[in-house]
Amino acid sequence: RMANGEVWDFESYTSHLFVRREHQLIWRESLELSNLGEGLSVRERMADYKASTTVLIIGPRMAPAAESVLRTVSQMEIGRKMSAPQLLMSASQLEGVEDPAVVLRMAAYTTMQLEDGLRQLLASPLRDILGEDPFQRKR
Repeated sequence: RMANGEVWDFESYTSHLFVRREHQLIWRESLELSNLGEGLSVRERMADYKASTTVLIIGPRMAPAAESVLRTVSQMEIGRKMSAPQLLMSASQLEGVEDPAVVLRMAAYTTMQLEDGLRQLLASPLRDILGEDPFQRKR
């Protein structure tokens, strides 16, 4: 509830994400955000970042999207990533799985900036895979 100033207004948050295919665990991620005792609170550590996401792009049909995201993010200059701090992103190839897989992580000042970043990275490759732009109906 950002409008009420309740952004990152908690002492601790834990999330677990499990991805299974045919009952076999292929990816697991855990996230914990918590106050650091006498140190910084979650709100202070997250600063102006109000939105974050983790996207797993996996599977033979998604290979072109995974490759496109990995290529695009890896070609960004480090200075460019940091000079536009309203949107931070990283992408890495997931090792140890049969299918091509990329983990995309993003943080932004607003949910709209996050959505725009996802749209810029994924609209074209997903249009090629799905036959339409999945973001088109969003707005």
